[in-house]
Amino acid sequence: MTWQHIKDHWPQSAVLVLAAVTLLWLTGCPPRARSPLDPTQKLTRAELAAQLDHLIAQYEFADADITQQEKVRTLIVNNALLMAQTGTINPLGLITGLAALYGVGSATNTAKNAVKKRITANKPPADPA
Repeated sequence: MTWQHIKDHWPQSAVLVLAAVTLLWLTGCPPRARSPLDPTQKLTRAELAAQLDHLIAQYEFADADITQQEKVRTLIVNNALLMAQTGTINPLGLITGLAALYGVGSATNTAKNAVKKRITANKPPADPA
């Protein structure tokens, strides 16, 4: 290919170069945005979604912990009120209360483990760039 050929066919050459540059620009780097949690990181849409899922799972874990604490508190208060009203310690009520505490703790542990497993499964990958 000579310079004379390029001069004679410059419109086709210009279109070819423009098409190559446009193709490289479109398929090159995916669009990125700053992370709301760490503004020094730039994330793609998929990485942002993973970060959001991770954050939601952490809030669900905290909510499950608060729910468990409220259930235990309510159980203790109800048993104390029952003992205060009757004036005696009810061994059957005490055993039932302990079993309920064990059940609440076991259910909460199961929920926490499920949320932790979800957090680790949806953990956003480290950004190599």
